[in-house]
Amino acid sequence: TARFHEGPACGKASYIAPEIHTGGGYDAFKADSFSCGVVLYALAAKDYPWMCTRPGGCKCFEFVKRHGFMEFLAKRNITVGDEKKPVAEVISPSFAQLLAGLLQVSPKDRLVLHSNGETAGSSVWE
Repeated sequence: TARFHEGPACGKASYIAPEIHTGGGYDAFKADSFSCGVVLYALAAKDYPWMCTRPGGCKCFEFVKRHGFMEFLAKRNITVGDEKKPVAEVISPSFAQLLAGLLQVSPKDRLVLHSNGETAGSSVWE
């Protein structure tokens, strides 16, 4: 498959990397890294971090764009037993950093799943 794509967004709205909505083409590797971050968050929190990444489409994603993912983790509550707790209190700091890297709004700042010299950005394996 081609690494760089152009065209309409496809897939579940929660998993779509935000740059796909711009219509100017995107790096599929970095978009896949974003989607993997959503999967990891959903597995840990038993919920999606947001409903969609389309501009203006979800208050949670707009919060992340304005304040950053780590602040989102501090504010977003999940149910643990009979209590509501901020996600940041339930997951480890290193896992939170991994999620924050994979879920960077800007693809140039996003962690990638590999590093072979062709992809700008830090690898999750480094």
